[in-house]
Amino acid sequence: ARGALGARCEAAALAFGAPVYWAHQDIAPGRSLSVALDAGVPSMYLECGGGGRVRPSDLHAYTLGVRRVLAHLGLLPPEPAAPPAQLRLRSTGDTDTWLAVTTAGILVERVAILQPVHAGQTLGEVLDERGKVLETLTAPHAGVVIMARRTARVRPGDGGYMIAQPESDPEEH
Repeated sequence: ARGALGARCEAAALAFGAPVYWAHQDIAPGRSLSVALDAGVPSMYLECGGGGRVRPSDLHAYTLGVRRVLAHLGLLPPEPAAPPAQLRLRSTGDTDTWLAVTTAGILVERVAILQPVHAGQTLGEVLDERGKVLETLTAPHAGVVIMARRTARVRPGDGGYMIAQPESDPEEH
């Protein structure tokens, strides 16, 4: 989001204190974020680790982050300042734009989350039950792997990977 509302969203997200800050210049319609922004409500998505599980460190990060945001909004006493984001990224964030597979099989990943990649680099391969490579997913452009499928079995149309761009200058938003 841009403008004053975007700045409020960014300030709250940075107050949360996650090690990765991922800004979206566009929000797809019909998402919880787009509905909030249309109503003028600052909002953000948060994810710790992913994969549909919560580790003790994730729970601690969520709890501390929510306290920091509530303090940032003046709803709780001040908290110590959050550490700055170690990595600042930008992209659409629209999961409909995932690099999708076109073949059913088993997706074997060749990259890790938050790994920098170059255009054309192999991200993963779809194999059949005998190990034959049916499809190779490659990075459409240079960037950082921000999302990766965690379920090995895939069908045509399933999302495999998303690549985000490092923010060139934190002052440019």
